[in-house]
Amino acid sequence: MTSVENGPQLAPPASYLVGDLVITATNLSEEAVIKQVLHWIGFRSESNKNAIGDDGLQSFNDDKMTSEEDINAMATSFANRTAVNGRMFLGTRRIKYLKAFTHWIRDFYRVSSIPSIAGLSKESFKSQMDRAASRAIVRKNMEKQTKTSAEAASPGPLQKETQWNHWEEKFTNYAKAHIGARGVPLSYVIRDNDQPRPTITYPDFVAQTIACAPLSGEFYDADKITVSNMIVSFTTG
Repeated sequence: MTSVENGPQLAPPASYLVGDLVITATNLSEEAVIKQVLHWIGFRSESNKNAIGDDGLQSFNDDKMTSEEDINAMATSFANRTAVNGRMFLGTRRIKYLKAFTHWIRDFYRVSSIPSIAGLSKESFKSQMDRAASRAIVRKNMEKQTKTSAEAASPGPLQKETQWNHWEEKFTNYAKAHIGARGVPLSYVIRDNDQPRPTITYPDFVAQTIACAPLSGEFYDADKITVSNMIVSFTTG
């Protein structure tokens, strides 16, 4: 076990630390990252960490596909088990952070990055999870407002070629008012730069997702069809 009595320590590769005031190594395995996060959330025993992993949080891919409803179902499942079969009461606080963890994971993929806890401690990581949870609330509000804001932002039909530049600007704004399958405004599909630009400072996280969301995968395939249908509806004839 790595001691934390003398300040922040580096974790060994493919391992995690029981202490809270630590800085983790940059080369932790996915399993180690998840176990470290579960420890910070409040799952102290190895058996509880393994049980959470076995129930669906074993990899980043599992985590990014896990919804808040899945976390609620997991909590209910553990609570309904017998003691012999691993009954565990997650509690409101741990459920809240498990949900925030899944949002935190997905935020990395929204900007074409790999999840990492390098340089984080328990407190700084929880601050990041709080921010990820807040972003999820913002996305939900944006989705609720999509219909109203999209109608107001409609570019209208493209009447003639000479209107293209002005119409394109309005259409980009219209696409931005719609949230895609990945939780990113649809304007990312028609951005100017195909390659993500992670080194640029963006005004906010939404702008970063538009500039850096991956242009590949099932989410992108679904979103580009939606955008194509939008364009056709405004330009037909």
